[in-house]
Amino acid sequence: MERGLGALMRAILVALLLALPSLLLPGQRWADAPLAELLALSAAIFTFLEYGATAPSLVEFRGAAPVNRLRFITLFVLVLAVTLLFRHSVAPGAVTGLVAQAAQALRPWADLPVASLLPASLGAIPIDLREEMALAAALSFGLMAVLIVHMLAAIWLAPWSAPRNFNLWINLPLFTATRLAPASALYRSAGLSLLGALCFPVFAPLAVDMLVPIVDPHAFNDPQTTIWAITLWAFIPANLLMRATALLRVARYLGRGDAPRAWSDWFVPGA
Repeated sequence: MERGLGALMRAILVALLLALPSLLLPGQRWADAPLAELLALSAAIFTFLEYGATAPSLVEFRGAAPVNRLRFITLFVLVLAVTLLFRHSVAPGAVTGLVAQAAQALRPWADLPVASLLPASLGAIPIDLREEMALAAALSFGLMAVLIVHMLAAIWLAPWSAPRNFNLWINLPLFTATRLAPASALYRSAGLSLLGALCFPVFAPLAVDMLVPIVDPHAFNDPQTTIWAITLWAFIPANLLMRATALLRVARYLGRGDAPRAWSDWFVPGA
């Protein structure tokens, strides 16, 4: 009973997260967004089934709180902040004004190469929209930095008890140690996640450049598309970094003597 109630609560929160831009943006009716409705419903059903079942399937760290809670809070904060920033341009308010001021204060961050979200091929987008996207990118980048520090402290510095009783089958259902010792395989997987976290913000705009001939760049004129693009650009590296941090701490408990001595051992399969 308790597992079912917990799964239901998580499913409702996930659906609310996906519906947030449609609910907060003026002129956006939830009934007029069938794709958002479908995604929210599908994600809610998947979350309920995943957390309601005894056996694991895809979600990592299901029994290692607070990793997934931190993931959800990070994504929720990013979506909410970027949505409020876009809302400020059409329906200013006290709360949206504070978000806009924070974005203006962080605006120089958008000029950093690592924080440059807009690919060169999207130059046809109106200047005012490009500036709004730059503000949103700077805001997301700043929030991501703060949230990453909080996540690292919660997982690495706080008295996190999960590693001491960590069940690989429950918390890493897709993990395969192959011929490596479990700790060595976890170190390698953490290294790959860290590498992905460092590379994604740089290579994501390049990928968009390659997809522009296939995907209409004017899709960014839709605020919901822009909100999710910017949010995922900031969230995916933070999520990968948090995964790497959690795996590193678990690996320390599984075998302190299995840590790789060279950086190359983190990334070479079967090392």
